[in-house]
Amino acid sequence: MQGSVRKKGATWSYRVDFVIHNGKRHQVEKSGYKTKKEAVKALNDVVYQYNKTGDYVENQKITFQEVYTEFIEKEAPATRAYATIVRYKSLYRNHFANRFDSFYMYQIGANSIDDFINEKMTKYSEEYVKGLYKFLKVLFGYAYKRKYTKKDIFEEVTTPPDPRHVGEIRSYTNEELLQMSNRLLLLHSLSH
Repeated sequence: MQGSVRKKGATWSYRVDFVIHNGKRHQVEKSGYKTKKEAVKALNDVVYQYNKTGDYVENQKITFQEVYTEFIEKEAPATRAYATIVRYKSLYRNHFANRFDSFYMYQIGANSIDDFINEKMTKYSEEYVKGLYKFLKVLFGYAYKRKYTKKDIFEEVTTPPDPRHVGEIRSYTNEELLQMSNRLLLLHSLSH
């Protein structure tokens, strides 16, 4: 693969040459960058993504709402339990619709997701927020798998703490268990 940057009129562009397996050349050119630095960065992103995945993907103009709807109608019935789909619909309606619906998937970055999760952490339990995080991860993973986005942004999103793994697990000896049992029996007998 080869790439180059050039000035076209008042803006900069990059061009990438991909070699397809049958030996034919496939060329992609994108323009409209205000500076050479922006064009070089965009070119480097394309090269990095191609080297990482072996595929060239452009961000598609598909909204969060469209991805959600497609997922719920096509993917979820085949891969999720009915109760999970009902929960997904509730999470979407109550949390995601107002916040993300109007954005294209590629416009929603890791920082937006982190801010959203942090905001929810102040209002809801850790377990509930973990559910929000997991469903967002499912939707963005679906968009990436369907090649609606160039990259999976959840590689950069901070995972909320797992509420089930907070603190240490304490083991008690048989003697300590017997002492606790005796105290409970004593408290029970005193209350009656």
